[in-house]
Amino acid sequence: MPAIERTQSGACGSASVDESKKIWVGGINVGVSNWSTVAAEVEAMKLKDNDRIADELLKRVEKNDFVPSSKKKEYRASLLEEYLKVH
Repeated sequence: MPAIERTQSGACGSASVDESKKIWVGGINVGVSNWSTVAAEVEAMKLKDNDRIADELLKRVEKNDFVPSSKKKEYRASLLEEYLKVH
């Protein structure tokens, strides 16, 4: 199972931490920025429908990471799969 990769950004070890998670999308291991924040925001919405959850995950991931148009369906499915492992 891919682990969360934490990298610190900012000068002198400031409190700003960029958390990224590696997930499999279409057979490729890709990094998703701020995964913990994205997952927490979607969880706070208390959505019951997996389609809505997947839409919200993708919408938030696209704010920080490039998602090719041709791969949106695969990203959406992979993000939902990763989310459901924990939530």
